[in-house]
Amino acid sequence: GGGDGVAVASGKRTYMDMLQGKVGLGLGAKETREVWVFTSNKAYNKFVTSGWSASGEAGAAAKAGKTGGQIAGAKHLGKDVYVYQFTENGLTAEATVNGAKYMVNRDLNKK
Repeated sequence: GGGDGVAVASGKRTYMDMLQGKVGLGLGAKETREVWVFTSNKAYNKFVTSGWSASGEAGAAAKAGKTGGQIAGAKHLGKDVYVYQFTENGLTAEATVNGAKYMVNRDLNKK
C-alpha cells in the first residue's frame, strides 16, 4: 500500500509519504484514512524524523460512500502515539501483521 499526508504541529505543515506491507490472511480491498494523535512534542518529532510503524491487526470493514462501517478503534502504537483508521470505501476481512514507513516528502516541503 501507499499514500501521502500531512503532519501538523503548531500550524507548521510537514508533507509525508507512506509505504506499507502486510503479511497474513485477508481478502478484499479498501481505501482508508488515518489520524495520528501525538500527546507529546517528543513523540511527534520522532515520527517526523524516523517515521516507522509496525502492528498486528484483525478487523473487518464494509463501506460504500456513507453506507456501512468498520470494526476498529484507536491503536496505541507507543508512548504518546495513537492512530485512528477510518474506512472510506471497500470490503475486507483480515488478520495481518503490517509494517509501514512514513517519511518526509522532500520535494513538497521545499515549496
